[in-house]
Amino acid sequence: MAKFCTNCGSKLNEDEDVCLNCGKKVKKNKSDNTNVSTEQNNPYVLTGFILGLISMFCINLFGVVGLLALIFSSIGLSKINKTNQPGRWMAITGIVLGVIGLVVGIYLTLS
Repeated sequence: MAKFCTNCGSKLNEDEDVCLNCGKKVKKNKSDNTNVSTEQNNPYVLTGFILGLISMFCINLFGVVGLLALIFSSIGLSKINKTNQPGRWMAITGIVLGVIGLVVGIYLTLS
């Protein structure tokens, strides 16, 4: 049975742990003997995204939560750019929500 990379679709040998075409790590799934990706979302990105949502729809605390969302999402996006991890959309969304939350928090504090 032929094996294929889950990232780029290239054909893999049975004993390969890394795709020779794109460099993505794969591992054998013992249940159905197919290759699956081992990469996960960056925890900084996930934290920034959640903080961005909190800053928009819950407690913002003078813009601090929005600032934290901006910081965590920015760190996560820089790591994604270096390592080609998934989750770029989540990092960008966290940055946008963080900026909006920061601006709204500052506005509400000053008014």
